[in-house]
Amino acid sequence: MELIEAPDVDYNMIGGLSKQIDEVVETLELPLTNPELFTEVGVDAPNGILLYGPPGRVRHLLLKRWRTEPGRHL
Repeated sequence: MELIEAPDVDYNMIGGLSKQIDEVVETLELPLTNPELFTEVGVDAPNGILLYGPPGRVRHLLLKRWRTEPGRHL
């Protein structure tokens, strides 16, 4: 098994996608960091997201940033 280092990417490095970054934070990070927000409202947290679009639209960079936290895997 090969150990792969976590990428060094920050949301500040991804320009012009504030709406998409907010959506990624809401659907991926909030359920992991604050699951009580979803239980208080009575809504199931999302299990994942599907990023789609033409090549070169920074999808990979968004996921790299999300993976920088320890214990997160794709």
